[in-house]
Amino acid sequence: MDYEVYAHVALPGIPEVLTYGVPPELRENLVVGHLVEVPLRNKRERGVVVSLQAEHPSVEGIKAIFGIPDPEISVDEKLLELARWTSEYYLTPLGDVFRAFLPPKTLAGEKIMIRFRSDPERPLRGDRQRELLEFLRRRGRRWITLRGIEKELGRDYRDQVSALRRLGAIEVRVRAGRSAEKELSSIPGVDLSLPEVPTREQRAAMNRVIPFIEKGAFRPFLLHGVTGSGKTALYLWLVERALARGRGAIVLVPEIGLTPQIASVFIKRFGDNVVLYHSSFPPEERLWAWKALKRGERRVVIGPRSALFLPVRDPGIIVVDEEHDPSYKQHESAPFYNARDVAIMRGKIEGIPVVLGSATPSLESYFNARKGKYVLLELKKRIRGYRMPDVDVVDMREESSSSIISIRLAESMRRTLRKGGKVILFLNRRGFSPVLHCPDCGYVPKCPHCSVSLVYHRKERKLVCHLCGHTEDAPSLCPRCGSQKIKPLGFGTERVEEEVRRLFPEESYLRMDLDTTRRKGAVDRFYRRFLKGKEKIMIGTQMVTKGFDFPEVELVGVLNADVGLGLPDFRAEERTFQILTQVTGRIRKGGRCLIQTYSPEAPSVVFAVKGDYPSFYERELESRKEFRYPPFYRLAFVEIRSRDAGRAGEIASRLHGEMLKIRDELRLTLDIEGPLIPPVEKVRGYFRRRLLLRSSRPLEIQNLLKKMEMPRRGD
Repeated sequence: MDYEVYAHVALPGIPEVLTYGVPPELRENLVVGHLVEVPLRNKRERGVVVSLQAEHPSVEGIKAIFGIPDPEISVDEKLLELARWTSEYYLTPLGDVFRAFLPPKTLAGEKIMIRFRSDPERPLRGDRQRELLEFLRRRGRRWITLRGIEKELGRDYRDQVSALRRLGAIEVRVRAGRSAEKELSSIPGVDLSLPEVPTREQRAAMNRVIPFIEKGAFRPFLLHGVTGSGKTALYLWLVERALARGRGAIVLVPEIGLTPQIASVFIKRFGDNVVLYHSSFPPEERLWAWKALKRGERRVVIGPRSALFLPVRDPGIIVVDEEHDPSYKQHESAPFYNARDVAIMRGKIEGIPVVLGSATPSLESYFNARKGKYVLLELKKRIRGYRMPDVDVVDMREESSSSIISIRLAESMRRTLRKGGKVILFLNRRGFSPVLHCPDCGYVPKCPHCSVSLVYHRKERKLVCHLCGHTEDAPSLCPRCGSQKIKPLGFGTERVEEEVRRLFPEESYLRMDLDTTRRKGAVDRFYRRFLKGKEKIMIGTQMVTKGFDFPEVELVGVLNADVGLGLPDFRAEERTFQILTQVTGRIRKGGRCLIQTYSPEAPSVVFAVKGDYPSFYERELESRKEFRYPPFYRLAFVEIRSRDAGRAGEIASRLHGEMLKIRDELRLTLDIEGPLIPPVEKVRGYFRRRLLLRSSRPLEIQNLLKKMEMPRRGD
């Protein structure tokens, strides 16, 4: 069948765009960027229209678009350009990239809206399909919920709705539900007021950014401000200026748990202009937020990396808070991207300034600022009379106590608690201990699906894999030799909790890690309790370093600064420095930080104690240049996964040979290393092999990979 107009549609999981005919009833309404439903492999799939053409394509057997599920859901021209760039730069099919740009589907019966469309061309199957269609035909063009149908007809018609939808006989839409208001409330007892007058440093930074907001011009800024220097206040003033110009704003934070906290400050300032967006919200709430932004009913969005792709109407500024944080990288599923870098590109496409903020900027961002690619803004002084703490090292090699809390730290805790102050104990390792170990035979329980040891959680008497979630009962006897001496080695936050109970039996405490904050809103509840409750000690993992403001904290104890230093990662020193600096920054009004370490001479520890970011940057930069790491070289991993280790190695070797051949044909200069076995060889039942691509020229890696025909699932 021939059509007057044809649409090219990008679909998830499909490398190339597919062509479909536009039926007469959709011609007037269908535009580029619309979400559409199309037939694919005997299923009904959703994709985005990326272009339209009037000429008849060369392919035969073209099928027609089923319909537009919701005319309000579309991707505008600038976001289409961003999606194409993301697809091209990160070598991800366009249909997979659009997953990040579109709102989620919802399945709740009271949210599904249905109405009659037309009689199907094919015959119906079964009396219940005919009964439902006749009921809807009698209603004409009036919408009804799926729950309403069940009440009227007395049965569940969910399967029949899906069948009639595939036949094109009915229209189905999702009614969005409003975002949870309690998430948007201010935090009682917390001073959310801002200084009426910026400091001299804040004013100087504002004056650099405001002209680009006023004239609507792109410019990337790196805001390097020490902890407590008023970066959030600066963000607010800049967003306020954008709103005054009738424009919107995107504010990214690294963690979902931080979203309600920073949102409370913004809501006090801007009220109903603000909306939250993050994955812990139900799908219908995220759909409501998505539509509210597209309509211009809300002008400011605050959220983690996924908020970057929302359809904020006419944005005037993008802010990326804690820009150094690794959680801005999406590496679990397609599309793979770094939100910090994509934010820069969205700012360029929109023609607006982008502010990257951090007390410990990533080396790449600081390098770009020093080179003039970004404009460097600095806040070197704390506001509100906040004072930097005294930072000291406890050399655990000289510690006589067997406790995981050193004598010096325990004494400091007692003095602080007697004065009414609060204490944070930081350890970036959850569970009771990293491993169980049998001293008689050397047995250590391993995950059956991953090549890592199982972590012992004493409270539940469970062994847990922190990669795949596998859980099993902890043995009381060694499964290999039957010894009763099997015992935990090392320590995690649960073990710290036990030690705090032993040393400070009369003190109340909180433990904040992934195990205790799984429920929605748990991080926010813990934050409130520690601010206003009777608890005087907070035991936490990395999430306590993420910008939380605890005015009464006078002591921070870092229990093991060496946790990340031994990792086979060229960023290990940098991330250790960042974590130590950030956790020290939780102390606002003077006080003290004690860092327990077996490596007091490590550069990350030495410079964190001094609070000397520039010197750490210079030293780390020399190391990166010597060993050919970013920012001087681009790196990319190509990872091959198979349930069979030999098969993974075989495919990796074949790809390595093909890459070498293409490199020589294209006369590229990049290095190709491998096949490599990752430090964790097996994850979730899949053996992994990697090829490492390294180049000093920006686009060489993309140019090579575009020429490759990569194996797919099942190959």
